[in-house]
This record gives sequence, C-alpha cells and structure tokens, in this order.
Amino acid sequence: MWAMRRLPISIVCALLTVVVWRGATLVEAQGGRQRLDIDGAFDLRLTSDGDIALLVAQSGRSDLAVFRSVDGGPFVPTEFVVSPDILERRVLDVWATTHGFFVYQHTRGLVPRLSRSIDGSRWETITSPAFEMPGDIYGMVQLANRDLLAVGALRSGATGPFRAAMWRSSDGIMWTPVPIVGQLSGASSFGSVATQGSAVIVTGTRSGMPAFWRSEDSGASWVMLADRPRGEQTVAAISGRFVRIGIPSPVEVADIAFATSIDGRDWRDGVASGLLDDGLTLFARQIATTTSGVFVVGSTQLNLWKRLDWCYSDPAACATGSGSVVVLHTTTGDVWRAIDVDSLLGPGFKAFAITDTRAGTVIAGALRGGVEIITVPPASWSFVSPAASPRPRQLAPLATAARSLEDAMVYRYPLRVHCGLEWLGKFNGRTWKLQRQAIETSGLRALPQIQETLLGTIRLTSPDTIEYAVDSVGVVAIYAPTSETAPACI
Repeated sequence: MWAMRRLPISIVCALLTVVVWRGATLVEAQGGRQRLDIDGAFDLRLTSDGDIALLVAQSGRSDLAVFRSVDGGPFVPTEFVVSPDILERRVLDVWATTHGFFVYQHTRGLVPRLSRSIDGSRWETITSPAFEMPGDIYGMVQLANRDLLAVGALRSGATGPFRAAMWRSSDGIMWTPVPIVGQLSGASSFGSVATQGSAVIVTGTRSGMPAFWRSEDSGASWVMLADRPRGEQTVAAISGRFVRIGIPSPVEVADIAFATSIDGRDWRDGVASGLLDDGLTLFARQIATTTSGVFVVGSTQLNLWKRLDWCYSDPAACATGSGSVVVLHTTTGDVWRAIDVDSLLGPGFKAFAITDTRAGTVIAGALRGGVEIITVPPASWSFVSPAASPRPRQLAPLATAARSLEDAMVYRYPLRVHCGLEWLGKFNGRTWKLQRQAIETSGLRALPQIQETLLGTIRLTSPDTIEYAVDSVGVVAIYAPTSETAPACI
C-alpha cells in the first residue's frame, strides 16, 4: 500500500477556466476542491451510486489506494485487502449498482476476480463457478429487473484466441454464464454494454469486424444489427437515447463516427470532425457517462512535422493541446467538443476520471505529489466558444534534401539533435558536416528544443559554408561539405 505521510483534506470553492488549444472549448465550472496527498498515481477509477462515490488510485509500483465519499463529502481512505493471487495488485475496473460496488481484478492465471462492497468500506471476494476460466470483463450494467449483466471474453491464453462471454446475476453474488447462442454465436468478444428500460445494446467483434446486438427484453433474447460500424465501437446511454461511438485508435485527425438512437432499433449516423488541431494524435482511454454528458478521456501526442508552420510562428505554444489528458464531450451525442483539461485541475496531470453523484459531477486528476478532486454541482457547466486564432506570420521556405539552396537565402530547417550537431544533411548534391560550433556545449543544451529538434534556419553564406541559426540565439553551428558518409542515427 501507499505510505501516506498524511492525508490533508481541504475543500475550497474555485472558478475553473480551461485554457485550451485552438479550436477547443473553454469550460467554466463552480465547484468544491479537495487534494489527496498520494504520490505517483498513474491510473484513477471513479464510480458512484449517487450517494457514495468510490475512487481507486493506482501507481506503477503496484501501490493501490481506495477512497470513499458520502453525500458529496471529502474522500477518505477505506480498507481494501488485495488477495495474494491478484496479478500486480491491479484494479481493472469498478462499477456501482444497487447490489453494491464491484471491483474487477485478474488473478495470476488471468481469471476474472470480482470483489463486492455494499457501502464501499467493507469488501468480500466473490467466489463463483462462473469465473473459473481466464477471461476479461469489459462492462457491467444493471437491467430493468435489477439483474446485473457483465460482458467480455474468455481467453485460451495470455494473448487469445478469444470468444465472447456474458455473465448474469440477480444479487451480485451468484453468477451464471449466459449461453452465447442464436445471433450472439460467432462473436469473439463483447466490448461495452448500455441499457435504457428493457432495451440493451452490446458492442463487440465478430469475424474480426465491429458488430453490435440489441435486446428488447433485458437480455433474454438478442438480435444482431445489420449495420457495419466504422472502427471499434463503444455504446453509452445518455439523455434518453443510446449513443454509439467509434474512435480509431490512434487517430491523427480526431473524427468520431457516432450514431444515436432512441430505442436501439433505428440509428442516425454522424461524424464529428475537427476536434483536434492538425498535428495531434489522439489515444482514447476511457468513456464516462454522466448527467453532464459523455466524456471520452484520452491523451494526445504532438506530430511536429505536421505542425511546423505553427511551431515556427509561435515556438512557445508549439505543443499546445498535447499532453496526458484530453477530453471529448457531448451532451446529446450529436454535438461534440474537445476540451483540454490540463488547466482544469492544474498542469501535468497523468490520469483523469469522472463520475456522477447527487452532489454533482466528480472529477479527479493525478499529478506528481497528489490527486486533485473537484465536485461540480449539477447544471453548472458552461461552454465558451474559443477566440479566433491569430494568423501565422510570414515564414521562410522550408529546406529539404531535394531543394537547391540559393546564396544568402534563409530557409527553415528543423534539425534533429538527439545524435548531436555533427551532421546537417545533404544539400546541393553534397553532404554537410560540422566545421565549427559557434556556442559552448552548455549553451547548446539550453537551446529550446521540441522533441529533440531545433527549430532553426540555414543559410548558404558561400559555396562551402552553411550557417545554422536559432532566432533567439543567432548562429549556433557552421557546416562544410565532406566526402564522408554520415553514420546512421537511431
């Protein structure tokens, strides 16, 4: 367990404004704030039954801490005993139902293991013959008749092959496998599940392709829908309708293929485009459904070469929008917004989780030194359109190996420096090697870099001399042609 030196709990009111990249949406919310003094959390899980909220924080060192909040009060530690046969002490998911809270883990043999707590403070391990084979649980819902339905897959080994599986329970303790027959036959996995009334939608894969199924009688019978959705699908229920979401992973242009349906029979397709600026690659991690909307939580990475103009125009803002936490949001499933939440709780967050309580929407984020938690009261979110982006300034042409450099002409040239400054590249049919470094090595290390790349310029000052310069410093290196062959740089 984490060695918690102390657990200071402070709750304050804060007006939260998210400052985001171009094209994203500002968020303002009035909420109570709390900080938990735990360090190194890289994964957070949140769930709530409305009155009690449960937060699971995990670190890369297999540390595990469970916290509980009642009626919107502060989160306080609760005892959660991990069985010795649990793989790396990991909690893979957590759900809240009227039959209690459920924590899902893997044994060392990759067998699903469920633990249950009625109040989030006292836990029991569920031993059921239904969970005796290696497998995965990807989703759990409570049906209209209060039964629980879990979906996932059984596996023959650590990497498969897989076959789809469902489990059902009337009390959360005794579970039975659901026969995968009829139109469920042939499914290799079930990836998500959502329910409204007696209608249930399950997404998954069949014959290597995305597929989904509908039940109108709380899972007693199933029909495979004829649609062939694009990309791996996740289904959620919000605002009296089903929302089916497809996000390719990873995706460089964050186009979300979605479909909405009132009853799960007739679906209206749509595409949400332009959610991220060019040059950002999205890695979706989780989807949270709340009364404030559906939140798709993930991370983004910067592709510098697709954002060179912006990076040369404004180096300080070059990496804006990239980071560990990005949220895509929809209220109805039809209109989507991209929200960068790095400044919602503070910069540098590595994990993010969200859930609903009667007190409001609870948001938790982990950073070095602690976990920040904000409770946003119902209906207090407001979304603000972003200001127009400034036009990039006029830039010098970009130099490439196939381009002939003209005398005294300045060209932009991003220089990869993870292997040093020694080799510039090939220009005007010749290979260019460092002749003289114009600044001290210590000064070189201090130069602004983006992904080990200098955003500088080159200039042919004579037939045998090229200068490399950086705006804020001036000339940093001088190159001359050579007959040597540049070594491979990995």
